[in-house]
Amino acid sequence: MDYTRVWNQLVGAYRAVCDYAPDLKISIEYKPFEERSYAFIDSMGITGMMLAEVDRPNLGVTLDYCHMLMKHENPAMACDIFGGRGKLFGVHLNDGYGVMDDGLMIGTATPMKTLEFIYYLKKHGYDSAIYFDTFPTIEDAEEECAQNIAMIHMLDRAIETVGLDEVQRVIDANSGIEAAALMRRLMCACTE
Repeated sequence: MDYTRVWNQLVGAYRAVCDYAPDLKISIEYKPFEERSYAFIDSMGITGMMLAEVDRPNLGVTLDYCHMLMKHENPAMACDIFGGRGKLFGVHLNDGYGVMDDGLMIGTATPMKTLEFIYYLKKHGYDSAIYFDTFPTIEDAEEECAQNIAMIHMLDRAIETVGLDEVQRVIDANSGIEAAALMRRLMCACTE
């Protein structure tokens, strides 16, 4: 493959779409691979490079939680970086073990990472839809959706109970001891 040629084709295609519909938000949802194939735009870094090169205000990113775990990325980091730049246009929330696109119910495999991700959604004022990209293969779909909603509300309440300012204070302190204590406080707040 001529990677530079394909890169330039993608840049041109995204620019054409963005320029055609400047009033619409166009979003890249990156994913490292599908079964038996790999994606060209496969990571937070490549997506960020594409956004910078296309250089259109209406081009952003949709973060899929499982896709980030598959790439061994920190979902909260991607949320903070793209959210802080006004480029977070969509969220697909689910959970998994990082090997495949598991689509598990929210917060069931990586609850603390999910909590941190939600903190950064709140910090950056994300106010668009959160799409539940979960796969109820043996679960009742309505019950799974209800569990996802309940988990998001519980994690949101925990952050609100502790407070955004307090979480930021601990982040600014850059202390593993304070971060561990904050995790315990957040977990306790989940039960209130």
